Amino acid sequence: MARGPCTFRQRDVARLVRAATAAGLRVSGVRVDVKAGTIEVVTGESPRQDSKGDGGGNEWDSILNVH
Repeated sequence: MARGPCTFRQRDVARLVRAATAAGLRVSGVRVDVKAGTIEVVTGESPRQDSKGDGGGNEWDSILNVH
C-alpha cells in the first residue's frame, strides 16, 4: 500500500524551530497535524513534571511509604 504525499519534512520543522529561537521565543514543543499539513510551535515555559511542588504527592507515595 502506497503512502500519500508528504505534507511536511523534518527540515521544515527544524527551520521553524530555528526561526522561533532566533526571534527570541522559548520553544517548549512542536505540534504537527499530518492530515492538515500544519506545524505549530508551542512557546513559553515548559510545564513542570515533578509532583513535589503541588503538595498533594503521588498515589505511589503511600504505597511505598515515601514522605
